[in-house]
Amino acid sequence: MDKQHTGGMAGADDQPGKDIGGAIGQNRQSGLPRFTFRYDRDLHGRGNRYLNVSPSKKALSKAREAIREKTGPSKCFKPSPEIVKDLNAFLRGWCAYFNFGYPRKAFRDLGHYARSRMITHLNRRSQRKYQRPKDMTHYRYLQQLGLLRP
Repeated sequence: MDKQHTGGMAGADDQPGKDIGGAIGQNRQSGLPRFTFRYDRDLHGRGNRYLNVSPSKKALSKAREAIREKTGPSKCFKPSPEIVKDLNAFLRGWCAYFNFGYPRKAFRDLGHYARSRMITHLNRRSQRKYQRPKDMTHYRYLQQLGLLRP
């Protein structure tokens, strides 16, 4: 697989198969989250390459940091539905912004992280471990609470 970059835009002299990088419509100093551009091999084994656009590692780490802050120890006093509501608003906005290109893996990783942080939050709320309803997985319980699956 090719290296990935989030630097400046490629010039006209770049050849197919070379790495290109940059952000759409913004300069390096802006505070907006960034995309990663790279050429990947064809999924069907042909000799073609395609431009893969996905959220950058920095954007994913900032999203994880925001989820960590929303489900951290300082939020134990908030009811679970309110935390789910805050998480859903954040996830909905983040996914709408990064819904360009091929963000499926990033969405899956972020959804898994949000679910695991929510389970940790539920376990931290009391001195005793959280007991979910019988015959119900954590995943189903979080779905019942209304947590989005990005």
